[in-house]
Amino acid sequence: MNLAKCQASTTSLVSMFKPRNETANKAIMAEVLFTIFLVVHNLPLLVADHVGKLFRAMFPDSEIAKQYTCAHTKTRRIIDVLADDVEKKVTKGAKQGVFSLSMDGSNDKEQNSFTHLFCATAMVNKWSQIR
Repeated sequence: MNLAKCQASTTSLVSMFKPRNETANKAIMAEVLFTIFLVVHNLPLLVADHVGKLFRAMFPDSEIAKQYTCAHTKTRRIIDVLADDVEKKVTKGAKQGVFSLSMDGSNDKEQNSFTHLFCATAMVNKWSQIR
């Protein structure tokens, strides 16, 4: 490959840091929301490898669908970021007030055994504001 061909196919550093437009921000929000959907419903992350193509087929006129580029690798990174945020919020809530712990373990011998630990924090002030 010659130098001119390499330069023509290379993205400039400046273009990587340009401000995003509204549609790009909405596409990022769609990626985050779908990632949350995968986690909440305990779906395999490999589903993310196919959903972008599905969205583009379902919504061919949508600019958001055209900019949706979230496969399993990006989905995993989004989960990492969201998990850090949730961990900080749960830790802060547990330090500030009453909390309870519950454990849920799987007894399915066909799959790897996972024990889930749930922490619920009581936010009395927030609850009284909602009522």
